[in-house]
Amino acid sequence: MLTLLASVLLLSACASGSLPGISAENRAERLARAGRHDDAAAEYINMAGDVAGSTRERFTLLAIEQWLEAGDVRRARNAMRRMETPTQGENLWLWSSNAAALALWDGRPDDALLLLEPLLRQPLSQPARLNIEALQADAWFQKGDPLRAIALYRQREEKLENRRDIAQNRERLWAGLLVSRPRALRAAAKMTDDPIVIGWLTLGSLATSTGQQGVGWRGGVARWLEEHANHPAADLLAEIEIPEAGEFEYPQQVALLLPLSGTNKTAGEAVQKGFFSAYFSAAEQLDSAQQVRVYDSNEGVTAAYQAAITDGAEFVVGPLLRGNVSELAAAGLLPVPVLALNYLPDNAAAPPALYQFALSPEDEAIAAAARARADGHRQALVLVPRNDWGRRLAISFADEMLAQGGNVLEVSDYEPDKNDFSFEIENLMLLTESVQRYQRLRANIGGPLQYDPRRRQ
Repeated sequence: MLTLLASVLLLSACASGSLPGISAENRAERLARAGRHDDAAAEYINMAGDVAGSTRERFTLLAIEQWLEAGDVRRARNAMRRMETPTQGENLWLWSSNAAALALWDGRPDDALLLLEPLLRQPLSQPARLNIEALQADAWFQKGDPLRAIALYRQREEKLENRRDIAQNRERLWAGLLVSRPRALRAAAKMTDDPIVIGWLTLGSLATSTGQQGVGWRGGVARWLEEHANHPAADLLAEIEIPEAGEFEYPQQVALLLPLSGTNKTAGEAVQKGFFSAYFSAAEQLDSAQQVRVYDSNEGVTAAYQAAITDGAEFVVGPLLRGNVSELAAAGLLPVPVLALNYLPDNAAAPPALYQFALSPEDEAIAAAARARADGHRQALVLVPRNDWGRRLAISFADEMLAQGGNVLEVSDYEPDKNDFSFEIENLMLLTESVQRYQRLRANIGGPLQYDPRRRQ
């Protein structure tokens, strides 16, 4: 009889998804620690339905926190919108940390930091403080400051005792590195002499620049492990599948299509030198029988591509110029795969065998602004295509120009399909004349003037 009763109780507990002696809140906490965030959120919402007032508010905020951990941003955002901002206590910091997490999902790290920094001046429980520090670190990753982010994660790890919590802290740090720009990680590595920090930054740069694929990733990991054998990230690499050398099949003949004559000769030669530098640095991983042949795309990119195929090319790198990429894409089916070193215009269809690889618009614009300032130019006019690509170019160029002490007088755009930009250029140049008139007048008067640049009508 007792055995039958025990069986009935056990079946009843299993049917309800709970265990005897464990409260609903403890069950939700265990689910959260186990990474079952959706289930934890469901528990908290069920508890919120059974209570009222600030307790209901607290359980709802805890559910929102779990939805955010699960990546269910829509549900979290909708629940936050239905709530009033708490005025004090635990519910206030829960609301603030959830609002900061939503800001990070929206790409607004400055807003997130404004919400988080006041919380750390309050008496918080250890779990709450750890959660806020992790959000702060994520915000610094988004702001492009990996050094501050890594410092926060290492500070956080010192407070953790459970091995699983430490592993999760390192996984979260790694996730932040993977969404960072390789150039930012490399620059940060030069600004510290801490071997642990350097190890994180160099491994992150390697992963983001190679996409964790191919011979560059495999060889880079091997070299990294030699230099950082006892690094905490080594445990992460043990869980990441690193391809074996035998898994790669490389083309025996590669064609390189670049402008080696004409007005773009200098750019073509620079890319050629960079290509062969990288090629020979990876030579030990490659088949010694592999050949690379170079073709001048300035003599006609379609003709150069056909010549490469005739010569036996199994893979083509290039062309470099955007117009040449468009011309090759318009030629139709490509019998030999092409890795273009530029992008097609917006909404242009690419043939199946055409892969596009280049700097992001933001990186190109930043490099252009840095070069302009290095050449001594302080003022700039910006003319970009009227599309998302152009908008990104303009914003990044202006930000970098201002950061380096320069100034952008005006930004203008044009329809991408146009070939005649004379009207837009004339408008910009009339503004330039206004600036020059102001500078001459100020020099003659010898004092500051109230100035609002205007074009002449």
